[in-house]
Amino acid sequence: MDRVDIKILGISGTPIKDGNCDKLVQVALKAAKELENDEIGKVDTEFLSLSGKKIAMCKHCQWCIENIQPCNIMDDVHEVYKKMENCDGLILGGPTWVNTLSPPLQNLFSRGRYYAFFTNKFRKRRRRHYLVREP
Repeated sequence: MDRVDIKILGISGTPIKDGNCDKLVQVALKAAKELENDEIGKVDTEFLSLSGKKIAMCKHCQWCIENIQPCNIMDDVHEVYKKMENCDGLILGGPTWVNTLSPPLQNLFSRGRYYAFFTNKFRKRRRRHYLVREP
């Protein structure tokens, strides 16, 4: 088997610094790191919390669509999407607020129209989805 080095990014979408979601994403990254061995290859992990990040909501101004470029609102979303582009695997964690995503995750996803419609950076990746939720 060919050795493959991979980079896994873990994003916690809670606005609460050092909260449960931060801890759970870090546990998942630790488990991924433990898969590293001589046959599989090196597993680099990085943790990123959206707590304290300034990520505005999409204004639906169509600038990204008309200019075929990432959103022109200058905030922390560009740093996050750059890290997402450069990773091989992505672990997302976030709380459920009123049966929906937390505001930081909603804002992050709504600002990704350019990446969703004009790039193949996320489309051609294999996906696995897991949802863990308390009733």
